Amino acid sequence: LPPSDASLRPHVAAAAPTNRSGKRLSNASRRNAKEQLTVPRSVNLEVEAVPLSVDDVEQLYYYADLEWLLDLSCAVLAVRAASCAYFHWYHPPALGSEYDQSVLWVLVLLGYTLKSLFVLTSVYFTRELASERSIWIVFTALFFVTAMSVLLVDEGLLDFGLEGSYVRIADSLQAMVNSESPVGGGGGEDSTKLLPKWAYKFFLALLASVVGSILIFPGFRVSEMHFDALTHSKSHLLKTLLHFSYVSPALCLVLWIRPFASGLMAHSTAYFHLYRIAVLVSMCLLRVCLYKVYMQSYLDLGKRRIQHLKLEHGRISISQLRLRASGIYKFYAGAAIQYLAPVLILFCLTLLLGVTQSVTSLPPEEVGGEGPSLSLPPFPLLNLGLYHGYISFLCWWVCLVYFVTSGLGSAIHSYMYK
Repeated sequence: LPPSDASLRPHVAAAAPTNRSGKRLSNASRRNAKEQLTVPRSVNLEVEAVPLSVDDVEQLYYYADLEWLLDLSCAVLAVRAASCAYFHWYHPPALGSEYDQSVLWVLVLLGYTLKSLFVLTSVYFTRELASERSIWIVFTALFFVTAMSVLLVDEGLLDFGLEGSYVRIADSLQAMVNSESPVGGGGGEDSTKLLPKWAYKFFLALLASVVGSILIFPGFRVSEMHFDALTHSKSHLLKTLLHFSYVSPALCLVLWIRPFASGLMAHSTAYFHLYRIAVLVSMCLLRVCLYKVYMQSYLDLGKRRIQHLKLEHGRISISQLRLRASGIYKFYAGAAIQYLAPVLILFCLTLLLGVTQSVTSLPPEEVGGEGPSLSLPPFPLLNLGLYHGYISFLCWWVCLVYFVTSGLGSAIHSYMYK
């Protein structure tokens, strides 16, 4: 809670101004005069903490988006679990012709999560946050260059499967063109001419830079909460879990590096991909389990901001002083979205990776007969199995961006603490 009037009254610089004519001031004038009152920054204030209730949270900014995100996540998880159980145990006779509708639910959740992060990122493009806007532009350009550099790495080093996806997309595009052309026209053309490889990778790098741009400030936010959670944590087990949760994206990056993963891939490629998906899901579950710890550390920022005023000189207005404490609480729902949204994005991509992996691991003549269909018949390019390389790369990319932004955020906050 922000400091009360009783605790601030002894430190006020002067009484409210009076009118020269001796008349009483209007309510608006009194309110403006009260906001202009100042107190020393080094004042010793005690900030009171009270538990949050549902009624308190419902009035916050972005609470409706947070509630929708949580409800939709639970619904998608239930639908996906029911779909997996249905296709695993029921074994419908025409399995290859039946579309897996849970994939659409996962795509809806992924789209809504990205939309929520875009809305929160647009907040930093206000006139008062010019420095944050500059940071966003620099990091977005840096992510685009980094993505282009990573895409130049040979497939023997990074196991994305982009080459296989490129061939499948080009062949499907050629087949679609041949089906719409007159009989015998265009049948002998090279499929790669319709989709040059440079355009294929350029679009992927552009998509990666867009995804990275909306993960910049969530990474900074999580690093600040992680630093405070470690500072106030008393349990050694909790500190271990916090450290492991922090470095888990870097551990997931290793799973795509062939020299490090060659030992696991030597036994069985199918089990290795299953192991990779299990590690990603475990990381997401760990982050969700630590949600309460991180958000409590976020709420404690209000008290820490008031305490840091003692290290500054000069005076501060009462309105700005109260905003330092209440501003943290008012943005609680937005901070919760910034914490959960990257986890949900990675979780959705992991689910899609598992679905597409089951299709791409089959021979071409068996695809569609051993599992649920992933394509809509009128739209062959909407076959999700074609984009397995895209999804695999985006999983790796989200882990990389999340770890890099969190690391830079921790370095910045450590410097500010000193």
